[in-house]
Amino acid sequence: MPEAPEVEALALFLRERLIGHEVVGVDLVEGRALKTRARPLAELIGRRVTAVTRFGKHIDLDLDGVHLALGFGRAGWATWQEAGAAEVDSAAAVIARIAFDDGILGITDAGEWLFRCNSTWWTPPMRCPRWRSWVRMPRTRRSRATCS
Repeated sequence: MPEAPEVEALALFLRERLIGHEVVGVDLVEGRALKTRARPLAELIGRRVTAVTRFGKHIDLDLDGVHLALGFGRAGWATWQEAGAAEVDSAAAVIARIAFDDGILGITDAGEWLFRCNSTWWTPPMRCPRWRSWVRMPRTRRSRATCS
């Protein structure tokens, strides 16, 4: 699992590369990599990246108000391929690709834990109306707040 400084460096790299760019295609190679089935990935096409934020060891891509969270699990990471460049062979298996108007973001998994690397639609904590009440709950009441 990547450590927080590595994830922060990746978030910074993605901020520089992605903000203002449009999603032109999505390819989910490994179905278990997507944790949310209620919203199709095709909904990302045509949206522009407005922010890239790190939450712990996860990265949030804000796509015109729709959020895609990336988690890297035990052996996951991301690759970047410039538009028009030849694909580089990697020891890690690419489990998902998000094509932008200037390149392709690949999500990889180098281990046998494909279900640990995931992407999901989500509501960021600060936008969840019940977030504050959830974080103040005593440890004995470990229920999760849900946001729609």
